[in-house]
Amino acid sequence: MGNASIRRLVYAALLLAYLLHNDLWLWNDSRIMLGLPVGLLYHVGFCAAASVILTLLIRFCWPLPQQSSPAAPGTSHKDEAQP
Repeated sequence: MGNASIRRLVYAALLLAYLLHNDLWLWNDSRIMLGLPVGLLYHVGFCAAASVILTLLIRFCWPLPQQSSPAAPGTSHKDEAQP
């Protein structure tokens, strides 16, 4: 799978997470699962999924820094001419 297709999948996951963020379908649900209300448990899972999506965004979609040539030995940024 190429980098461009992975980027499209990550952007699609981001859009899906945006759409699923407001869980209107669990608003009045009073069930308890794992000792937590279902709506709160949903948001715990949502936070975990958002962490994974943001990690993938940084890994595959973040622009790479431009490569600069290393400074010559014995020089520093102070040696550069100031405008």
